[in-house]
Amino acid sequence: PCTQDHSASLIEEEILLALPESNPLSKRENLNLSEVAGEEFICLQQGKSLRTITDTFCKIAGFEPSVVLESDSPETVRELIRAGIGISFIPSITWQGMGTENIVLVPISFPQCRRYINLSWRAQGYLSPAAILFRDFVQDYFKTFQK
Repeated sequence: PCTQDHSASLIEEEILLALPESNPLSKRENLNLSEVAGEEFICLQQGKSLRTITDTFCKIAGFEPSVVLESDSPETVRELIRAGIGISFIPSITWQGMGTENIVLVPISFPQCRRYINLSWRAQGYLSPAAILFRDFVQDYFKTFQK
């Protein structure tokens, strides 16, 4: 989390595994990430921050994910999971409200899979009243997601 005077952590969120209901692992209460090393993954495209984070989690768990499809659309990723094409990583908060019918979200027991969304602004120099208003609005908005 950010603690500098020119940045703030807006949210900390758990990253879950999304599996089609038809996958036998979807019945589990939680999974060690290494248990899905042989599964086929549907991922966001490389270069996206979530993809970078989840690739790192897989590396910590001792494998490189077998990516069968990449997409830049979270909706497409969910539809492909639903169709049984593969599994994926789903952020627990920021993807809320998007359909997960026929998809089971399973917590990851190891490694701890979390990400932080932070807001930073110029440490020195002028911030316009509009920039200050926007910064304060964003911080207040994300407080509604905190548990």
